[in-house]
Amino acid sequence: MRRLLDLLADVDQRSERQRIGVSWRDLARYPLLYLNQGNWSVTQILDPAFVQMATSTQVPARMETAYFDLTGRYGFFWWINGIKADGRRPWPGAPPRTFNAHGAGLNFIFVIPEWQLIIVRLSLAPGGHVHLGQTDASVWGQFFSKLGTAVED
Repeated sequence: MRRLLDLLADVDQRSERQRIGVSWRDLARYPLLYLNQGNWSVTQILDPAFVQMATSTQVPARMETAYFDLTGRYGFFWWINGIKADGRRPWPGAPPRTFNAHGAGLNFIFVIPEWQLIIVRLSLAPGGHVHLGQTDASVWGQFFSKLGTAVED
């Protein structure tokens, strides 16, 4: 572990070496652990009570936030399909317990407990550059509406 920390500390922030490559299969392990309430195979890695708290809204819908719109939809590093102050969910086509994480390069992972489903989307930004980007919530709403029709048939 010490060697890894030394390597990470030595990374030039302007170089290409700062990225950690991960396959969709590797990344899928993280949401799968949460989908299974912290259980991996026969080993309980996370307390199910923690998973429940982490994937539940921790920021009240009517609270003002200075940075991102976390209101009614943020847990412990997870974005929740919670009800916002305007009474709407960010992904209306997705079941209420859906949650996700996203990061650089428009990478997303979704967990949909009601459908026993995880989604991993890996993508570099246009031109192969890594940046923090946004995908309009309506795009995901439409995607989940269509997916829900297929899953429930």
